[in-house]
Amino acid sequence: MGAPVLAAMRGHRVSGVNVARVLDLAKAELLWGRYRRGLFFVMAGFLMLARAILVRRATGKWLLLAGLMFGLAVGCRPHLVVVCGIVLGLLLSGQDAALDL
Repeated sequence: MGAPVLAAMRGHRVSGVNVARVLDLAKAELLWGRYRRGLFFVMAGFLMLARAILVRRATGKWLLLAGLMFGLAVGCRPHLVVVCGIVLGLLLSGQDAALDL
């Protein structure tokens, strides 16, 4: 449906259903879906980062995947850049001790 059609339907009831309420619920679900996906990618990034630190085998591959997951998290919800920045700062500050590079 186009935007003019949706704007015209906002105040109407169709078969006893308030169209404005349905549209608001659809918008809320879209926003919560992005938030859930962002949190999933943050947790996947933490998992892969822990794998890189603890296993010490194929560290580059796991760090690359962790970076990809954190990047996808920022793509879903831009405010998650704060979490990713903190993780990057901690990783770079203790890089020699944690990864034995």
